[in-house]
Amino acid sequence: LNEVRARFYAHGLIGHDLTGSSAALEVPQGEGANALYSAGLWMGGLSPDSQLKLAAMKYEPLGESDYSTGPLTTDGTATTNATMMAQYDHVWEVTREQVELHMAYFQCISDPDNCELAEEFPDGYEIPAGFFDWPAINTEPGFSIYQAPFYDLNHDGDYDPSVGDAPCILGDQALYFVFNDKGAAHVLTGSQPIGVEIQAMPFAYN
Repeated sequence: LNEVRARFYAHGLIGHDLTGSSAALEVPQGEGANALYSAGLWMGGLSPDSQLKLAAMKYEPLGESDYSTGPLTTDGTATTNATMMAQYDHVWEVTREQVELHMAYFQCISDPDNCELAEEFPDGYEIPAGFFDWPAINTEPGFSIYQAPFYDLNHDGDYDPSVGDAPCILGDQALYFVFNDKGAAHVLTGSQPIGVEIQAMPFAYN
């Protein structure tokens, strides 16, 4: 949206094209002007026993970062595993237009007295494939069940787009990804990990 071409990676890197080691946050799109070369989250502090814990990233060859993809366990150990990191090595994308159309369709189904489905949706309706991939629920033991936010149409606590549930996003277009600082050694800083999970949703208004 807004003539912006922006690259995001699932482990939190922003605006850097790792395939060509070039800037990839172009505004306006197609004119070669980049708002930044590379960006990422830095956080750190002293633990109660005065140990410095730090997680950071900057422009990097792939793998040289303190962050990894995916969530952390909620049992106090703040750990993860290769399967979980691979599962969340993805950036999800949804638009508000998709969400509103989806919700209007199921609202129409639920209120046939006031909504004629054939008139409102003469060409039918197909649920976006990305809705089924939306990482709302994590069934892996030890991890938080709820991840990406969603509208729960029937209030059953589950996420099922086929009954009207939909992603809940900010703005008119949003991305979603989850990353942490415990999945691998802190290659960039060499510091001790914090044990933090970040659920990120970059978004834009049209």
